[in-house]
Amino acid sequence: MDETGKKTFNVFFGSSNYNINENTAKFIEKLFDINWNNIIWDGNVNIPYAGVDGELQKILLNCINIENISFDPMDRLKHSIGKSSIEILDSRLSVLPKIVDAVVYPDYNEVYNLLKTLKKENIHITVYGGGTSVTGGLISKYSGNGRTISIDTSRFKKIELNDGMAICGSGFTGRELEEILNTKGKTMGNFPESFNYSTVGGWISTMESGQESNQYGDIENMVCSVELARSDGLFSDPYLPRFSSGISVKDVAMGSEGKCGIILNAGIKVHDLPEKRHYYSYFFKSFKDGVKSIREMRKFPTILRLSDETETEFLFLSQDNSMVKNIFDKYLSLRNVNKGSLLILINNNNGFKKPVNGIYSGKTIAKIWENTRYERPYFGNVLWKHGLVPDTLETSVSWENIIKLYDEAILTFNNSIKNLNITGIIMSHISHFYINGCAIYFTFIIKTDKTDDLIKIRKNMVNTFISNGGSITHHHGLGKYFEEFAGNNAMFINSLRDDVFDK
Repeated sequence: MDETGKKTFNVFFGSSNYNINENTAKFIEKLFDINWNNIIWDGNVNIPYAGVDGELQKILLNCINIENISFDPMDRLKHSIGKSSIEILDSRLSVLPKIVDAVVYPDYNEVYNLLKTLKKENIHITVYGGGTSVTGGLISKYSGNGRTISIDTSRFKKIELNDGMAICGSGFTGRELEEILNTKGKTMGNFPESFNYSTVGGWISTMESGQESNQYGDIENMVCSVELARSDGLFSDPYLPRFSSGISVKDVAMGSEGKCGIILNAGIKVHDLPEKRHYYSYFFKSFKDGVKSIREMRKFPTILRLSDETETEFLFLSQDNSMVKNIFDKYLSLRNVNKGSLLILINNNNGFKKPVNGIYSGKTIAKIWENTRYERPYFGNVLWKHGLVPDTLETSVSWENIIKLYDEAILTFNNSIKNLNITGIIMSHISHFYINGCAIYFTFIIKTDKTDDLIKIRKNMVNTFISNGGSITHHHGLGKYFEEFAGNNAMFINSLRDDVFDK
């Protein structure tokens, strides 16, 4: 509750307690002309009044246990709003989405009857896994006066370990599943930045990609089979290494974003835990030199992350001043890479060949990055508190177009903030690699009180991706905010859905 006694909900991602050092604070304070001592917003929003629909309650009680139904306004708001910057900025401006009419937490044996009943009663649904969507995926898109409920998948936690495969429930978070596998000496190898919160079902439905995709592949390479619940039946693939018998349930579920059914379980490949991790870091005189070096590697280690000059500077600002840091800075200056581009390289089991023309800078940087790799969104919370707007966009692109896309995206951002007369900064890194290209990630911070400013920048950036040979997104999914760019692909996915699922 806030000081007035009203019930509040915090829209921030994970922990709102994250400390940044004096160097970073001063840099941001100067760039955006703000007073770092002023906290603009704590992330809390007042929960709107939401009454209980008695008729809906009766309908749900006919197909699901009462303890698995919630009409609590906080629960309903939580299941109606994701973690996109558009949604968070709207929340800061007290603009909240229409909340779902109820939240249900079905068991395995309840879900099919639930879906049949919902279809019969013309009640639409959204699907909630970890709530980490950054594309508006939780916002109900059902236009009309009908009811919408959220189906929470957290009770789907079956687990069965076989040789080389785990059959697991869609409700497991990455952290929960990995801890179970690790006790058996196994790993799935999937480590998205949202690892502590996002779920197996969410990974499949958005076609995500983890930070170690160079070795283990993207989610479509990890999943062998899927069990799916729809209002017209329960459908499942055989739990086999591979099969060729037409379109599989996995094919329908992958990238479906809750539009084609509820993912109940999945058969996933598992691997032995690596016996050893090897850590390296290198500096290049420029981001483009780093791209050229990596492009020539052709065989990529478990983790490879190349930051551009701006992101590299930001990373070093975050380190406190010390004798060791000062000595390291002098070393980089002597090698003429102190204003350059940082490459982090981590590889399982075996060492890896040194990138061409990279200046070796030790193991420590890579180890620090690994130890803090799930904390970056918490830094975003700090920026929100000070009246700033952080956001990210990512795309995949061929090697031939990577530099052109990068240059054009930076130019687009800078022209956008100039035209909008706002202050901002943009930085980038490459973190997923393929023989024919890579995924490049853009992080930007702006100062604005207008959601339209953010939307315009995002649209300009995505259009730049597309016009320079890039994808709409590499691993975030379409959600609500990217559907307009998807054209025939979005129409195709929508044509597969059952009409109980939210459009």
